[in-house]
Amino acid sequence: MVEGVDDIFYPHLREIQRISDDNPIENMKAIIADRKAQRDYWKNNLPPNYVGAPPVKSDFPSPADKKESQAEQSKVLRGLAASKGILTERRH
Repeated sequence: MVEGVDDIFYPHLREIQRISDDNPIENMKAIIADRKAQRDYWKNNLPPNYVGAPPVKSDFPSPADKKESQAEQSKVLRGLAASKGILTERRH
């Protein structure tokens, strides 16, 4: 059914269940090869920004829509807070 060790990651759960019930899938090698090709394609290509109609432009742009120069971007700390922290000692 599989040729390489990593090929075990390509069958879907129902396919694995079918094979475990001693009901082999004849074209499993071709299915795995197709899924590998799809993975390689998406590994090297970005998905589209949206699916369907393009989003409507807003009069109030989000921070992601704003363009900043490299100098401005380097002065801004970005990220998500993970903990509010606890003050345990005060320094004078």
